[in-house]
Parts: sequence; C-alpha cells; structure tokens
Amino acid sequence: MALNWKLVIDCADPIALARFWAAALDYELEDNSVLVDRLVETGAIGPETYVEIDGRRAFRQLAAVRHPDDPVDPASGTG
Repeated sequence: MALNWKLVIDCADPIALARFWAAALDYELEDNSVLVDRLVETGAIGPETYVEIDGRRAFRQLAAVRHPDDPVDPASGTG
C-alpha cells in the first residue's frame, strides 16, 4: 500500500530550514520560480511576498523539499 504524507513546520526562516533538510536528506529544494514569476506578472502578488535567491524568485514565507524521484509539476515547481 502506498503511503503519501507531508510534514509542515512553522518557522522564522523557511528557506534556510528547507535548505538544511534538503542537504540532510539528500532531497531537492522545490523551485517555484515559474509560479512566482507568473503571479508577479499578473499582479496577484507584490514584492513583499517573494525574495530573490540564486537569481530566482521564491516565496518569502514558504519553502519545500522533495525526494529527487518524486514527480514535479513543471508549471508550478511543486512536487
């Protein structure tokens, strides 16, 4: 039987915490820059909602990691 689950952690610096867990578990940090760019272009979110990291926009208040073999939606970067 397949087991699907997600763990959510509330923290002050989600990007740093996601980077830590990605390194610790050998997972990948999700890249939501395509989704963030699309939301910025349509005016749905403003500059207070995102930060730029490694030349890409990322949500300021959330970050996620996923197993490298897990599927990902190319339109949003979400696994």
